[in-house]
Amino acid sequence: TTAVAAALAPGLVAQATLGACALMFGFNRFWLIARINAARDAGQQQRFDRLHRLSVGLNLVQLLALVVVLVLGLP
Repeated sequence: TTAVAAALAPGLVAQATLGACALMFGFNRFWLIARINAARDAGQQQRFDRLHRLSVGLNLVQLLALVVVLVLGLP
């Protein structure tokens, strides 16, 4: 959905921001979550914690970026 929004956004800044959010989502969903689950299943608590914090951080960055785009109406 975010990739479609990026393609349809009226301005370059909004397109770039939304595109970056779409890429972060894809990275998180298709690469990072698999490794988080594997670390949990293998009992690697330290690796799990580190990867989970990275996932949460990426989600927070996406949330903030999307709020900025919506509130400021970036061009």
